[in-house]
Amino acid sequence: MAPAKSSRSVKAKKPAPNTFKPTKISKRSQSRTKVATMEPTNARNLNRPKPPQGRTYPVTLLKNGLVSMERTPDYLLEAAQRNARNSPLLRLPAEIRNMIFRYAVGGNEIHVQRAFVYRTSKKWRDNSNSYWHGRATHLGDRRLKALAQGTAFHLPEVCRQIYAETATLSYATNTFILPSSQGRDQRFSNNGPRGT
Repeated sequence: MAPAKSSRSVKAKKPAPNTFKPTKISKRSQSRTKVATMEPTNARNLNRPKPPQGRTYPVTLLKNGLVSMERTPDYLLEAAQRNARNSPLLRLPAEIRNMIFRYAVGGNEIHVQRAFVYRTSKKWRDNSNSYWHGRATHLGDRRLKALAQGTAFHLPEVCRQIYAETATLSYATNTFILPSSQGRDQRFSNNGPRGT
C-alpha cells in the first residue's frame, strides 16, 4: 500500500539577512566555481543608537587626518561598552585581534583604476576623477585571469574600537598599483613608490 500524500505545502525558510548565498552565474560559466557573496545588511535592522534631536557632537580630527577616538559621545557610551563586553572578536586579546585584522585586510595588491560609470555621458566620464578600490564586479568573466576580490576597507566602519585599531591598516599592509601613462604601473606600498 502506498503512503498517503500530505496536502500541506511547505514554505522554504528565508535565509537570515547576513547569510552567504551563491551568486547568480550565467549558463556559459556554470561549470566554474560559484562564489558566495554577503548580502548587504538592511540599515533598519541594525540596533544603532541615534543622537538626541537638536544636539550636535563635534568630530575632532587629529593632525594625521584620522578621527579622534578619545571622547565617546554620551549617547554611544552604552553601545561601545556593550560591544566590548559581548563581541567575541573584541574580547580576544589585542595581539590576536591584530593578527586577524592583518590577515583580513593586508597582503593584497590593490589596482586603482578609473571608475567606469554606465548611463552617463562621455563628457562626464572623461571629466570624472572617481576611482574604485577593488570591488569584485566581473564575476566569471573569461577575459579576467583571476577573480577580483573585494577589499576589507569598510572594516573601520563597524564600530569605534575597530576603527581605532584598523583605520590605517589597509594602507599600511597593502600595495597600491596606479595606472601610469608611461605604460608601466606605479606601485605604492608602506615603503613609498617603487616600480618606476
